[in-house]
Amino acid sequence: MLRQERERFERLASLDPLTQLPNRRTFRARLDQALAGARRHGREAGVVFVDLDGFKAVNDELGHDAGDDLLVEVAHRLRAVVRAEDTVARLGGDEFAVVVDELASPAALARLETKLHDAIAQPLVLRGRAVSIASSVGSAAYPRDGRTAADLVRHADTEMYDVKRKARVRRAS
Repeated sequence: MLRQERERFERLASLDPLTQLPNRRTFRARLDQALAGARRHGREAGVVFVDLDGFKAVNDELGHDAGDDLLVEVAHRLRAVVRAEDTVARLGGDEFAVVVDELASPAALARLETKLHDAIAQPLVLRGRAVSIASSVGSAAYPRDGRTAADLVRHADTEMYDVKRKARVRRAS
């Protein structure tokens, strides 16, 4: 019984309760593992950050339950796009991340960004209403964009927010 409780506690501590994706802590551990493997074997690894654009509007217009449903659906879509050895995590709110273990090339990272963006952009029905949501995506590759997890996270986050800012400027024009 004690072992089962410990396993349950460890599962709760490592997963996001809504989406059942790895949480921020587990994301960081998996990124550290991917970087250690990349260093040891002379490979590349990558990280992709995904932020949902317009998520607040879904919560405001359809309610928080619909927002939760949207997050769960996005989690399913992201998982469907990545390879089994990669890790999709929910960092919090409407932010997700992917750890790409054994990155084939920087071009492969760019293709993954497009796949993730396109998967999220597919319309869905929430509470009887058709909803479309966009995303801002940014990535970083080891060793090109940084040699530490902190460097890669900072680079991918900065790139994601640059994409988000440019989209706002385009919409305002």
